[in-house]
Amino acid sequence: MISNPDKTPVPGSLRALLARVVGEKRGEVGRSVRNVYWSVLDYVVLPAALVVLTPFFVNRLGSHQFGIWVLANALTGLTGVFGFGLAGATIKFVSLYSQREDWESTRRVVRSTLTLYGTLGLLTCLTVLVLAPVLVVHVFHFSPSDWPLAIFGLRLAGLCFVIRMVQEVLQASVQGCHRFDVSAKINILSKMVTLLISATLVFLGRGLIPILCATILVTSCSTIAFGFAARKLISGLSFKPLMHSEALKEVMGFGVFTWLQGLAGTVFAQADVFLVASLLGPDALTIYSVCQRLAMQIHSLMAAASSFLFPFSSAAVERADLVLLRKMTSRVMSLIAIAASALGVTLFVFSHSILTVWMNPQFAANGSQLLKALALAYSLLALSVVPYQVLNGSGFVRENTLLAWFSVVAVIGSTFLLVPRAGLLAVGLAKLVNLVPLFVSVWFIQRKVLKYVGWSRIFLPFLTILASFAGAAFLMAEWGEPHLSNILRLGTAGSVGLLLAFAATSGMYRILKVAFGVTA
Repeated sequence: MISNPDKTPVPGSLRALLARVVGEKRGEVGRSVRNVYWSVLDYVVLPAALVVLTPFFVNRLGSHQFGIWVLANALTGLTGVFGFGLAGATIKFVSLYSQREDWESTRRVVRSTLTLYGTLGLLTCLTVLVLAPVLVVHVFHFSPSDWPLAIFGLRLAGLCFVIRMVQEVLQASVQGCHRFDVSAKINILSKMVTLLISATLVFLGRGLIPILCATILVTSCSTIAFGFAARKLISGLSFKPLMHSEALKEVMGFGVFTWLQGLAGTVFAQADVFLVASLLGPDALTIYSVCQRLAMQIHSLMAAASSFLFPFSSAAVERADLVLLRKMTSRVMSLIAIAASALGVTLFVFSHSILTVWMNPQFAANGSQLLKALALAYSLLALSVVPYQVLNGSGFVRENTLLAWFSVVAVIGSTFLLVPRAGLLAVGLAKLVNLVPLFVSVWFIQRKVLKYVGWSRIFLPFLTILASFAGAAFLMAEWGEPHLSNILRLGTAGSVGLLLAFAATSGMYRILKVAFGVTA
């Protein structure tokens, strides 16, 4: 059952806390608070469960079966690449037309995108079915004893890929109606049921094939749930195939740019891995991969929390409601600046202890400085999620794409130039070059979208993060870096440190806000 969109957050809960941050409990802002809450929860649940269960799966399945499972999951996760960004475009135009209450156009967009995605999914599935033996033998180089299992596993993954393509459109339709909470609830339930069934099958000694079959079954059920939700939200929606030329032209005209943005994000996240491997070797790559995986969670968490801004800004622009768009964008940017500072500074301060407890002292000695640099880089990068969502939602998708690729070229070029001279630490420092396109994107939304004049609102988020890290570096220089030797002590100190960092950054943000004369 779909809950009331204007439901008041439960007092004392995280929803209520977020409501106090944005200053409203009902209406548009209250709905956005709930969307943030559920988007963050959706992002956190699966990684947390996987951290707990991964050793169990590896030990029970063995490295070979587990590797095939990882490969199959990677294949089913490529829907964004093969879908050419049309799911993001679906969110955009469902939000646009539903705001106008133009349900006929909304239905045309959903049905046409669904038909196209289903067709692309079937073609991809057939390709995987045919090429699975070639991929297993000549591309992934599995040993002969693993060939039958790997081939069958990839073919099952191809079947799951079709279902997930359909699911992605239906999920985008729900999100386009500003119901990220509904989307997250279905996703969380689906992920947890899949993990629970998989863990049970592994415990009972079953192999990989039953796990993949169970995944297909659960994915099918969640797709049906998204279908019911979409029909509930979009009046008169049917799933009869439709290829409406005008709707597809409209969606593809926007989708190609969001696809290019997604491709830029993939290159941004993976190109430096190949550069480190080629320039510094596998040992350096291992250190970099571990440190990057930790630091990038700062950006990923902020991206999940702000994803509602895409349809929100689209609807606000359609209504010409600049006041509400200003209010929400300003408050989300403020919250992200504070939260990213707190998370980044905590990772910065405890970098050596985290790597010592998680990996080993030798690893910490080699990687702690890199982790510090990456913590700063990804805290600053977290500021990009608001311009990214607002520019797409407000129609500046071309400009957003250019900024994304400008960022990719700048960071990769800096990495290539700096690594031979400064080693592994240069990879983290090279990401700071991203400040230039990031600053441009913040300037763009403040001036062109929100119509603000002056520079205070542009500088304030950057100064918040930079001042937080500068303060932490000064205190560590005076008092030394903490070295905690066990998980309990590290967890306790880290939790306290995070709370202190959040409180200190919040206070500093308010001081800077007053100093710059920035009003709500």
